[in-house]
Amino acid sequence: MQNAELVLVLEIGTTSETVSVTADVPLVNLGSSTLGRTVDNVEIDNLPLVNRDVGRLLQLVPGVQMVTTINNLGFQELKVLVNGSTDGFVGQVSYYLDGGLNMTGLRNSGNQVPNPDAVSQFNVVTNNYSAQLGVTRPQSSAF
Repeated sequence: MQNAELVLVLEIGTTSETVSVTADVPLVNLGSSTLGRTVDNVEIDNLPLVNRDVGRLLQLVPGVQMVTTINNLGFQELKVLVNGSTDGFVGQVSYYLDGGLNMTGLRNSGNQVPNPDAVSQFNVVTNNYSAQLGVTRPQSSAF
């Protein structure tokens, strides 16, 4: 048995890597003062939905709380509280479907939310509403 010895010399080399960012992302949206969030189809498709109710995803928006109740007529009502709104519910939230008002006058709440397979995205506006909503209610959300 013999011992073999090999002497290697490592020299310090140089590497250079440059990362350049060419696009500027605006810190503030100057085109609109509305506050809210759009929940897109990736979240609708991938997040678990209790009873396939896409309305449950409203709670992904900061400041939004959803309460489901049964009224004295036996109808299920979806109550949405936005940014600590009161529990009075009358006129607190407006629901739109494909640009048209989707509310019932009987309960002054939103109609049933469409099947999740029919919803590609929805937008929730929580403050500083645009003129296209046409209402002065404290909160508005759109499906």
